[in-house]
Amino acid sequence: MYLYNDLQRNGIGKALLLGFGQTAGLQTVRNYMVRGVKIANKVVELFSHTMSEENITESATWDSEVLNSTTPPFSDKLMMFQVSLLTGASSGYYGTALGTAARRDIGTKYLRLLAESIQYAEDGANILIEHGWMEQPPQSIDNVEIAKTKKQ
Repeated sequence: MYLYNDLQRNGIGKALLLGFGQTAGLQTVRNYMVRGVKIANKVVELFSHTMSEENITESATWDSEVLNSTTPPFSDKLMMFQVSLLTGASSGYYGTALGTAARRDIGTKYLRLLAESIQYAEDGANILIEHGWMEQPPQSIDNVEIAKTKKQ
């Protein structure tokens, strides 16, 4: 079940990233979107291959639905925020699938994808921070350091 759903999600995500990538204003955002397209394409190929080995029909892709427009319908900030949310959701789906995988080969695939998804999410967060679109994520409090530097 997770394979098919993740195949669907990555197919849709790939189309979204294609559209965002060709309309983003900043080169760093365009590069990030193109990298996401490559990751999503890898996931689609990996899961399609796994399903075809089991004689399960794969789903269609949505690449042909992406227009050739380069006029941005959204700001780079909004596109990055949307991709950040979707990448976080993907990591959650991969983690759930990993935890419930009954086959070692599928679990291994999900483990690898989860690691790559987390790295991609971190790089996206860094782009958001770098451009001032997101504050630095909350940090833990160093209570020992506070105790050491407390003034009498």
